[in-house]
Amino acid sequence: MSPNGRYLAASDISNTVSVWEVDSRVRLYQISATSAPVESLVFSPDSRELMTGGDYMVQRWHAHSGQCLRIWRSDRHPAKKLALATHPLQLLSYHDDQTVRCWQHAAERQRWLPQARLQLPDGSLAELLATSQSGHYWAVGTAAGQIVIWDCRQSLWLDWSMRLPKSITALAFDRAGTLLAAGDMTGTVALWDLPNRVFCWQQPQAHTDPVMALAFTPDGQRIYSGSRDRTIQGWDVEGQAIAQLSDHRRRVHTLCVSADGDYLYSGSYDGTVRCWQLSDHTCVNTWQKHDLYIHEIALDEQHRPVVLMSDTQTVELWELDTDTCRATFTPHAEANWHISTSPDGQAIACASQNGDINIWSLATGQKQGQLRVDRPYEGMQIGGSQGLTDSERQMLYSLGATDY
Repeated sequence: MSPNGRYLAASDISNTVSVWEVDSRVRLYQISATSAPVESLVFSPDSRELMTGGDYMVQRWHAHSGQCLRIWRSDRHPAKKLALATHPLQLLSYHDDQTVRCWQHAAERQRWLPQARLQLPDGSLAELLATSQSGHYWAVGTAAGQIVIWDCRQSLWLDWSMRLPKSITALAFDRAGTLLAAGDMTGTVALWDLPNRVFCWQQPQAHTDPVMALAFTPDGQRIYSGSRDRTIQGWDVEGQAIAQLSDHRRRVHTLCVSADGDYLYSGSYDGTVRCWQLSDHTCVNTWQKHDLYIHEIALDEQHRPVVLMSDTQTVELWELDTDTCRATFTPHAEANWHISTSPDGQAIACASQNGDINIWSLATGQKQGQLRVDRPYEGMQIGGSQGLTDSERQMLYSLGATDY
């Protein structure tokens, strides 16, 4: 209702806003200029204008005639890929506008704020994000088979060509953050030494299908690759094959090596997690939960192996050693698009179809923060601002501003 009581505005599930003149009970006009329901309506204090908010857009209308006076748009680019960086804890998100965004927790404001927005070189389309545990490097694997490295200390993209034949499908840093392994659609596995900018070796078509996962042993001397061809290959740091494991019935898409380097955990689309003893590369245990998808195997901050599993909306954290569900996360009302854990095993990030990103503690199961990207005033603090009307404040809130 407008402040003077003359107009009534209402939105409905057909993505339409209707405006009536109260005294005459006549509908003056309808607004149907959005592809999603309008979630917010507010009249100006003088009742002359109407603001509508929804579908990543705020519109300003003449209250009586329905003429659109102005539009504020937000880029509609939900997060497609995530990676958590440590030292300090940061979140990287990739969006289909070909940007990587870095978010960092601001303790004094108790919220996650954007710190950087990086445009990928040459307009590349990213397929993967990876971060080193040391926090020195971020790696982006592209659809063109290129790997680009962001040097966090120098704040620049390294001028170094790193390529594989086809689209990058797997990336992994060693614990020291000096070696980077990569796999691609052709099944090729390769290794680089980042500080010295040295290409170490490449194994063309080591797998008959795309490489889906890579993992280093803690000492950085061995690398394991899992593939859509259902096998796991082992390599020493010189590129010599040391093992082939083939007990999974479907693709292998996540790998994790124990903190002592004695065991390898592999997760597959067949719904199982297998534990391999690396001294002789034999399978010593198989773990399975029905009706849940295995997202990732990781080590928590106590170096215990945990599995992230989910249906479309709920994520469960299971301890492999005790076969117990430690925590259940319900990040979104919409389907999860991507789930990622931090290199140190302290946090998990979940991105949903509506663009929200939630960050959770693996140790406690408590939410550490929520981000919503792509609003023009995301993170702007207006709590102490003077001279703003209520309608102006509501508009700024809808565009991402906050009081604190």
